[in-house]
Amino acid sequence: MPSFVSKCGEDIEKIFVSYTDDIALGSSYQIYTWGQNNQGELGDGTTVNKSTPVHIGSCSWKFVATGYRITYGIKADGTGMAWGFNSYGKIGNLSITSVCSPVNICGTGKWMQLTGGGSSSAGIQTDGTLWTWGGNSAGQLGDGTTTNKSTPVQVGTATTWKCIIDKSGYFYTALKTDGTLWSWGCNSAGQLGDGTTTNKSTPIQVGSATNWCNIFRRGGAVYGFKTDGTVWSWGSTTNPSSCSTVSYSTPVQFGTAADNWRCFVKAGSTHMLGLKTDGTLWSWGANPVGQLGDGTTVTKYSPIQVGSSCNWRTIDSEYGVSFGIKTDGTLWSWGCNSAGQLGDGTTTNKSTPIQVGFWKDWVCVTSKIHTIGFRLYGECTCM
Repeated sequence: MPSFVSKCGEDIEKIFVSYTDDIALGSSYQIYTWGQNNQGELGDGTTVNKSTPVHIGSCSWKFVATGYRITYGIKADGTGMAWGFNSYGKIGNLSITSVCSPVNICGTGKWMQLTGGGSSSAGIQTDGTLWTWGGNSAGQLGDGTTTNKSTPVQVGTATTWKCIIDKSGYFYTALKTDGTLWSWGCNSAGQLGDGTTTNKSTPIQVGSATNWCNIFRRGGAVYGFKTDGTVWSWGSTTNPSSCSTVSYSTPVQFGTAADNWRCFVKAGSTHMLGLKTDGTLWSWGANPVGQLGDGTTVTKYSPIQVGSSCNWRTIDSEYGVSFGIKTDGTLWSWGCNSAGQLGDGTTTNKSTPIQVGFWKDWVCVTSKIHTIGFRLYGECTCM
């Protein structure tokens, strides 16, 4: 397992945006999926839930991400693929019919990143252009209209987009190479960060700062990391002191730079995980199915460390499920397991981390009812 260069967080939706330049050509990645599969979101040609990882496809992949009942993948040659629930045409194949195996996203060009969720999808191509498709009721396609699109449409003419995040498909937050942050779409909880609750159908800049270096999202909450080490949040966020939902329409600083947070993930509105720069893992919020990983089902109103390990590399969580990958390449899961989403071959909840299989080559993991894991094959050289 290679030792990746740490670059302001390792969220699944941007790990290959951060690392593409560091990974040598010839690297080969394989997708494994498990959990709920009602809409074919696992991509194995069935709609049957799986409680252990199953291999998807035979080709090499360089990127994977999940949304609500949909999965996105980018092949090694840059071809964009999607599968699962196809409401509003969010798969981007000129159809609204769901598919249970990977299909090509329409259009030419090579993809660098794909994301999306409940109603729409978006992606950045290798030339830095931004594209969207699917539902558009809140202007989330960013093309100045509220008309649905079943194939990708370009957003503006800029060629400086670096990464984009979303899980709901109703609003997007994106980072440009100049360190500016932009958002558009639904703004009911102030999640666009512009001081209003008015929807926007074209990208607007979040404040005037030019030192944003990373962004994370869960539900209606956005977390932005700046190069000075500070973390900011806006939208419908979780207050650690009460585990209640609080809405902010402009960025509010989360703790201090001395807290050394590297990334956050939020499941729904009640449970959060945080990874610090020293490799320690922390959790807080509601805990009815053991998703905090502390061996209890008791709510915690401030961050608690999960175990004593300081070798966590990347994390993800969703719907009462938590995942973490350690620096040795092992994958761990805990929390809700009703559909086998923990990947341990059972449907029993777990309140402390358990290892998923015996592999030590996991690169990253993401969850949204179903779970996707990325494993490394072949030679990989990192700078």
